[in-house]
Amino acid sequence: MATPSKTPHAANVVFLIARKTLIRMRQPTAAGKTRKKNKNIEAIISKLKAESIEYYPEIPIKIKGRNLSWDIQIKIDTENIFYIEFDGEQHFFLKNMMGLSRTKDKEKGMKRLKCQRTRDLLKEDYIRNSGNLLFRISYRQLKKIPELIDEMMKRSKSGEKGVFYMDNIYWNKIEDQ
Repeated sequence: MATPSKTPHAANVVFLIARKTLIRMRQPTAAGKTRKKNKNIEAIISKLKAESIEYYPEIPIKIKGRNLSWDIQIKIDTENIFYIEFDGEQHFFLKNMMGLSRTKDKEKGMKRLKCQRTRDLLKEDYIRNSGNLLFRISYRQLKKIPELIDEMMKRSKSGEKGVFYMDNIYWNKIEDQ
């Protein structure tokens, strides 16, 4: 079974796929924030700060031999911890993955999209098997983040476990646009 890393912030988190192709590299600053800005993650963090909720961004974890990371870990108390994953358009649409990967090769883009989905599913399996709580938020929900955080806190405090999809887009077919 996978276990979270003991340190909340790694010096470098690098995701690699076959042939050592770099997909994403994040280098946290001394304060633990990543250099790569994401308005959606920043909106989540802003709400957490406003509510004085303890959180940790970019928590590294090793699952089935893969180095992955949670977007945000929320710690309400020692017994009540949950995770938030924010899924951008590249989690759902081939054209966005191709743009992020800087490729015009549709086959390579689809391979990378499937690799992304595999990483997502590994995290979900880990959550289900470890009895933890994960909330997945899609790119379409930026304006709803304050309400979503409130709902997450309620669900966490009530002792719910598992994976919660905060948007119905997760049941859609991967788009080939």
